[in-house]
Amino acid sequence: MHKKLWGFVKKHWKSGAVWGLFILVASILLLINLGTLFPGASQGELSYIQSISSGRSVVENPDYLPHKLPSYIATKIQFSTTSVRLVSVVFAIGFLVSAWYLMRLVFSKQTAVIGSLLLACSSWFLILGRSALPDSSYFLIPIAAASVIWLIKHIDSWKIVILVGLLITPLLYIPGSIWLAVAVGIYYRTAFTAALKALTTKQRLLFAVVQVILLTPLVIGVILNPSVIISLLGLSTNLNAYTAIPNEFILSFYSLFIRSSENNSMTLLSLPYMDIFSSILIVLGLYRLRYWNRTTLLFSALASLYLILATSIGAIPTSALFVPLYAMVIYGAGFLLRQWYTVFPRNPVARSIGTGILASGILLISIYHLTKFYVAWPNTPEARAQHSQILIK
Repeated sequence: MHKKLWGFVKKHWKSGAVWGLFILVASILLLINLGTLFPGASQGELSYIQSISSGRSVVENPDYLPHKLPSYIATKIQFSTTSVRLVSVVFAIGFLVSAWYLMRLVFSKQTAVIGSLLLACSSWFLILGRSALPDSSYFLIPIAAASVIWLIKHIDSWKIVILVGLLITPLLYIPGSIWLAVAVGIYYRTAFTAALKALTTKQRLLFAVVQVILLTPLVIGVILNPSVIISLLGLSTNLNAYTAIPNEFILSFYSLFIRSSENNSMTLLSLPYMDIFSSILIVLGLYRLRYWNRTTLLFSALASLYLILATSIGAIPTSALFVPLYAMVIYGAGFLLRQWYTVFPRNPVARSIGTGILASGILLISIYHLTKFYVAWPNTPEARAQHSQILIK
């Protein structure tokens, strides 16, 4: 036993040290001055914490349950904005780890490092990962994807069906994510049906029991508050919102890339969500999509169309766009590196120069975002006024 343990440590200590350092740096970025960067909470944070003040209110509105449940427990341990923000911090760290794992499956190590730096230092990511809001629930989608892929690669038994169910079903509580779960279910229906058929009767019963437990809050919530199903579907009960889609889409695009609203607590004053460098990488990432196969391209197009429509009618928050937009940023960075390597396939000096130039640009952008978030934002009178609400039990 001791020999096996020592062999495992000897084999994996380097990768373990890298992972540990990565998580440590991410934790420092997300935890530093978590409760003191601003004098108080934003109005959105205050409203959210009040909405989970009782167990009944959580049960009646099970949307964002994966975030609401631990947040509710956190408020019972310590009723404060910081305790709820810690839940988002955990989600954000899990997202960064999952993003690194997914990037290493698709891209080179250089692209994965650049992508991780872009994600971890993004002011938008820091806001999502440090706020007492359920918007960080959308981080669970790449976390679930990375976990499922890892399970398929490392576990070869009936338990994988139970574990995949445990990872996928909670996504149904995140507004709009049900369509992703349905699409994935349809795409992998043959493999999933075969996996279920391979189970014994007891194993199928265990799978059913686990699913019933996970879905019970959803059923109770729909019975007590039928309108919650509209929210979970990522739709709006306001019919006027659908007629205003063109205008709202233009406003959303404008706030993402050009100029956002001055009373937006998610950005500094009227700065856009995306900086100019990231916007250029998004364009490169979209250009690279022409090399995708038709099925993946169609799925991505439908998912993008839904996200545009859902955010335009206010059914899901703009924060839901963070993951797909930064996926395009990282895809664009990888495409840029690949094109440079294609021009200099056998010149290590030129390849290193290209990587260094891109890395320098990423480093400058990261410093800009960190300065904007930790220095400029908390010292701006308008931002301090937006985060001045006092939480009263």
